[in-house]
Amino acid sequence: MKMQPKGEVVLRQLPARIIHRDTTKQRQALVERGVLENDEDAFVFSAEISNNNLDAYFTRMNESTLKNFANDAKEGVSLQDSHDTRILGYGQSFDSVLEIDGDKSRVIADFYTIRGINFGGLHSYASTDDFIRAIEKKIVRDVSVGFYGGKETCDICGDPIWDWFSDCPHLPGVEYPIGDQGNETVICTASIIDARLSEVSVVYDGATPEAELIRKAERMIENGDLDSSTINMLESKYRIKLPVERLGEKSKKGARHPKGESQVPEDKQPTNVDPLSEIREQLRKVDDYTIEGIPADPLRAVAWLMGQHQELTRQIGEQNAENETLTQEVAKLKPKAADGDQYRSDLIANALEWGVRALGNDFDKEANQTLMESLPIAQVRQMGVLWQQMGNTRFEGGRVTTDDKEPEDFQWKDPLTPDNAFA
Repeated sequence: MKMQPKGEVVLRQLPARIIHRDTTKQRQALVERGVLENDEDAFVFSAEISNNNLDAYFTRMNESTLKNFANDAKEGVSLQDSHDTRILGYGQSFDSVLEIDGDKSRVIADFYTIRGINFGGLHSYASTDDFIRAIEKKIVRDVSVGFYGGKETCDICGDPIWDWFSDCPHLPGVEYPIGDQGNETVICTASIIDARLSEVSVVYDGATPEAELIRKAERMIENGDLDSSTINMLESKYRIKLPVERLGEKSKKGARHPKGESQVPEDKQPTNVDPLSEIREQLRKVDDYTIEGIPADPLRAVAWLMGQHQELTRQIGEQNAENETLTQEVAKLKPKAADGDQYRSDLIANALEWGVRALGNDFDKEANQTLMESLPIAQVRQMGVLWQQMGNTRFEGGRVTTDDKEPEDFQWKDPLTPDNAFA
């Protein structure tokens, strides 16, 4: 199963057209696959859905993207009406081929639809019969692709060309000096690498929004990276309107307004710092920042950052609650710890008393106290018991004489008093 689109689907204008050719083999292939019972109800047609030519926005499909498009079309993508994915499509792709002729490459996809299907009011055509007739009479000739994933890189510097955190200073279609002396110029183009095909649409003309280019041009205008002549060229070439009233300081110096008015007065020049630029600079200072996780669109990027902030806030709240629980547990354990310290102190004191009794002057009380303070309680208790047993053995309790009779080996001797004692 083909991987489903993730993130925003991009529409791209291409020189893509419906191709009228013999589709007998294609219809027979559908019958053999069991998609159709016979080829009478099926209408099969082909279209060149993509190629490596430079499009109207100075971008081209890389070979990796064309290979992906061919594989995705072979697995089957929907044939939509003007990229409106809210409604069901007119048909489905079922086969494709990547044709390579020298430095020219193109993807040809085969589509089918079934006759006699009526649609609702949202479709451009009331039924597949009307849609088929429009193709046969060459009223419908253009197709456009929707794709997702991959990356768009600048062919001059190799950096991502649309991403708001990128260092790429170039815009497609603008001529830039190259070389050490800057005496040569090249028109900026971009390559779409490793993108995947989402759908193919029939359109009145190859459709693509210029939102990406406008967003980047607006940022460059605010930062003062576009002069008025380049702005004039972009507005003329792409038929767009750029916010020239937000010209940055660098663009205003020596420049004239695209409409011919004088430059903006000093007291009217904007002084606010671009918040998106500030966010971008802060992100670059984070060592573990992963640029693949940040959407290219600035508004989506800010929303992503807000979501990350909310998640971190939730995690911090959980950690604070856990810390509070641990603090309460520590408060309960403190009295018990004090009792334990007192018990240990008493146990060491008793053991030292037994040591003095057992060994007398040979017992080094101070050294043994230092030793026992570093030992577990169980070992302190064992030492105290040992010294107690030694003391009991050395100093037995009770009397050694009796009142009934003298010991058997006792001999009484009369005391002899010398005569001079009486003198």
